[in-house]
Amino acid sequence: KIGDLIPPAAQSINSVRVSLDGGTLVMATANDMVEVWRLGRLRQELAALKLDWGASTGGAKVAAEAVEQAGSPETIVMASLGGFSLVAILVLLTLRRHRTAIERFVVAEARAAQRNRELDMAKVELMHSQKMQALGTLATGIAHDFNNLLSVVRMSNKLIGRQAPADPEIQEHVTDIEQAVLQGKSVVRSVLGYARPEKDAGEPTDAGAVVEEVVALLSREFLSGIKLTLELDRNAPKVHTARGPLEQVLLNLVVNASEAMHGEGGLKISLRACPELPIGFYILRPAEAGEYVQIHVVDTGPGIAPEIRDRVFEPFFTTKQHAAKAGTGLGLSLVYSIAQQTGIGLSLESNPGKGATFTLTIPVTDGAVRQMHSTKIGNPA
Repeated sequence: KIGDLIPPAAQSINSVRVSLDGGTLVMATANDMVEVWRLGRLRQELAALKLDWGASTGGAKVAAEAVEQAGSPETIVMASLGGFSLVAILVLLTLRRHRTAIERFVVAEARAAQRNRELDMAKVELMHSQKMQALGTLATGIAHDFNNLLSVVRMSNKLIGRQAPADPEIQEHVTDIEQAVLQGKSVVRSVLGYARPEKDAGEPTDAGAVVEEVVALLSREFLSGIKLTLELDRNAPKVHTARGPLEQVLLNLVVNASEAMHGEGGLKISLRACPELPIGFYILRPAEAGEYVQIHVVDTGPGIAPEIRDRVFEPFFTTKQHAAKAGTGLGLSLVYSIAQQTGIGLSLESNPGKGATFTLTIPVTDGAVRQMHSTKIGNPA
């Protein structure tokens, strides 16, 4: 070894080239720099120091030693490519691991949000269930006592009518009392709806026909200032809900909408078939079924404020304390009770000043045959 060629600055060498005459050595560094070594001049300086490597060896020996010191160009290039490939693989693996972790985090967040929504829904249902259970217990006792009183009044009224059959004035009063007693018994049946559901008749119910019958029950005076629109799917299947409870629910929703609009505005009732459970927030989830029918009752009233939206189904809660006719707070709570007992889903969408939409999601009877509604749809005069 005669000597080392040390560049001005420490650099990684990518390639080395020697001229054909052995007088010049060129090295390419990793930072895109090129270093040129004049071997002839270097030899002169070494000769002055008596370190010349002799004429016989020539520049080829110096070049060979330099190449041996730095390694062959192919080896350097392969080593550089190998290092770059290794770094690229490590970067790709790291990015893939991070991407997988992010995807798992997003999925976990979505599941947690869904579980939180389900938990909130379960809390609301439990709260309503407990309130309705307490109200049902109270209503049962009051209704039975009131029914007993009505039975005594009715029996006494019949005895009076028998004792004075020829007196028309007494008979007129007896008839009025009989009608009042029958209305009282109807009220008792409604109150008992909080405590126990009506027995299912065992036959599928045509929900569209029920909607039309409820509309037909309403008087002309009731609908005089309301623009009523019906949109009923004639191909909707029959539902697994008794006719009586469904009529009572719809009648309460329609009356509630009319009172909210003060008898003036637009009321729209639509019915459509749903092949699967629609996605949305349910105040009360429907019973499991393979198919559903949805009924929407939409009004153009003042709407419901967000802070009281979850309370409108509570017993005795009403927003009509200052109205001309104060509300009892039992209409929507009865709707909730009947829906809970019959497996009907209940939803509410409303914004202040934009009206309210009450939605009933009714399970379809298993194996129900689709039948066309024959009743004509129209706005009763």
